[in-house]
Amino acid sequence: MKRRTLVEKLIEIGEAALDLEEKFQGWITKVHPHYQASARNLVHYLAFRRFDLRPLQEELADRGLSSLGRAEGCVLFSLQAVLQALGAEVPTRLAKARPPLTRLEGAQLLQAHTTSLLGPKPEGRNSAIMVTMPAEAAQDPELTRRILRAGMDIARINCTHDSEAIWLRMVKNLRRAARKENRPIRIILDLAGPKLRTGAIRNGPRFTAWKPVTDRFGRVIQPAQIGLFAVPPGRRMPEGISATLLFPEDWLRELAPGMDVLFFDIRGRPRSIRIVERLEGGLLAESRQGATVSEQTAFVSFDPAPSLEHLDQRAAFAQGLGDTSSFLLLYLGNRFRLVSPDSKDRVTFQGKRALPAIEVEPAGVLCSLRKDQTILFDDGRIAGVVCTATPSEVVLETTRAQPRGEKLGSNRGINLPETDLDLPPLSARDRALLPWIIEHGEMA
Repeated sequence: MKRRTLVEKLIEIGEAALDLEEKFQGWITKVHPHYQASARNLVHYLAFRRFDLRPLQEELADRGLSSLGRAEGCVLFSLQAVLQALGAEVPTRLAKARPPLTRLEGAQLLQAHTTSLLGPKPEGRNSAIMVTMPAEAAQDPELTRRILRAGMDIARINCTHDSEAIWLRMVKNLRRAARKENRPIRIILDLAGPKLRTGAIRNGPRFTAWKPVTDRFGRVIQPAQIGLFAVPPGRRMPEGISATLLFPEDWLRELAPGMDVLFFDIRGRPRSIRIVERLEGGLLAESRQGATVSEQTAFVSFDPAPSLEHLDQRAAFAQGLGDTSSFLLLYLGNRFRLVSPDSKDRVTFQGKRALPAIEVEPAGVLCSLRKDQTILFDDGRIAGVVCTATPSEVVLETTRAQPRGEKLGSNRGINLPETDLDLPPLSARDRALLPWIIEHGEMA
């Protein structure tokens, strides 16, 4: 990366931080004066994290400069320092902007706020231990005492689950255990807040699985038997068959006992089945390997002596598989839809294929999405870009996924780094719980 490009990118990040501060200025002024510097820095950090910093960090490290890996406590100060070290000519607005915190001030505030929230540093350790309380902690006082004795400093109660009655029993057990062990305990009651989550799958792919019978050492006792048919066999299904696959009749006609059919299962593992005999209306195959296949799995017949005239007939996709999946299997370039749980299930096609859909909660986020914006799923494992967007449906194209595919199921987190969302930080239920939480916990 050229120096000029590096400087332009750093300036772009700095300007974005200042723009976001201007946008949130009304909110920042409402923050208690003791925390206003931290609030400004937090806004700068939000702008900072909207950028993919990895190429910049490598370039800065190669030049012997700060890679900005520890800039979270003083974002604007760090950006200005790096630009100064590069000898860059910086726009007046960015050059004259007063950082809310220097590196030393940021470190001191972090230490002070950490002590205020989490308590003094535990003896013999640099870190406090936080434990999320299981539901059993409400019924088993001895459990909380054992966890406290093992080193817990902070107990977290997840208010997404259970009820006030159960939480209160947890709190009482924790307080009692702390008195008996003569140890301090801090209790954090974690509010749910707005959570962007995936919901149910619609029009998803179908899957079929099989596995051979093995002994306790994993040795195959009996291969899995798979039926290959052109039409569902109905009552003609032989006993002992683990799975059935439907293929075009002309493709099945090319197969014969002794031939192998090769494929990659949904995990990207190479697998094969061997044709062992002809059945009424189909073929019987066996496999000594377990596999799960989908309607996107390509099956290729293997002939030791292939002929060119039949080469184009050796690949086929199975139809009529088992149950509809509880997840989408996504590869780079795959398209799928985000829909409201309340919307009618209309079908969108890509060519001849119906696009699968996954519901989004809360549905109102669909109204905020725009074409070309990035969406992240499941802690960033999967990424997509918006192709088309309406208030009821958004079509995405997968831009990040493992070569062997990634599973996207229900109740997975959604992150919208490029989208402005009009969502309240606390739900009505959260607000109703605040008095109870203030009474019984130290943090929320």
